[in-house]
Amino acid sequence: MSETPGSKPRLTKSETTLYWQLIQTGRADLVVDLTRQHLARNPLNSTAQLYLAEALVKLNRIPEALEAAEGAVALAPEWCATHFILSRARWENGHSLTANEPLAEALRLDPLRAYYHGWQAQLFFFQKRYLEAVAAADTGLRLDPQHADVLLWRAEANESLRRPHLADQDYRRLFDVSPNYALAHHNRGISLLRRFLPAEASEHLAEALRIEPERAPELTRLLNLAWRWQNWPRWLAGHRAKYLAGLPANPEG
Repeated sequence: MSETPGSKPRLTKSETTLYWQLIQTGRADLVVDLTRQHLARNPLNSTAQLYLAEALVKLNRIPEALEAAEGAVALAPEWCATHFILSRARWENGHSLTANEPLAEALRLDPLRAYYHGWQAQLFFFQKRYLEAVAAADTGLRLDPQHADVLLWRAEANESLRRPHLADQDYRRLFDVSPNYALAHHNRGISLLRRFLPAEASEHLAEALRIEPERAPELTRLLNLAWRWQNWPRWLAGHRAKYLAGLPANPEG
């Protein structure tokens, strides 16, 4: 790979395309090996460092990913992608609050990426900052009204704000856009269980199981719970009434 004098060494377009395809098709381990070979030859190769961090996050090798992401930011602080991967690595490492700062920098550098706003909505959701999650998702949807991840986290935030009609609208749009989104069916099933609507919940949980059979232990437990609740109509009616009245109810039965 040739470089112009004074430029930062980077991967070629064909290399980055290949590495991204490998990460998406389950060969992130190969990307780790290849990028480390690049970095052994030239430790200033910023795109190799970035894809190393991406691959390590994908492999759930989080301490290594965090180190690689910090290295990527140091090599290319002007790239929004390096700050974004650092945010993800910090989140996966259990530092949810410190994930906000690099994400804010990624958004400052490129505020027009809907996915970044969706990630911000997700962070705010798990930090229980539901109104801010909705606002972040609204921004993302103005950029891309059909972005599945952004719709998902706005739906989840609206659900937590006890705005079921708005969550329903978001989920309808989401499933129109991405009917085979397993996480969305899983989350929808759980939210419907919390509303004490087990018949509706079981449809989405069964669909999540169809799409991702490897998650059978968790999804089967939830499906069994939904089916069991349907056999307790008086108990279910009482808890459903509590939910509608805004009173505390025990979703575990």
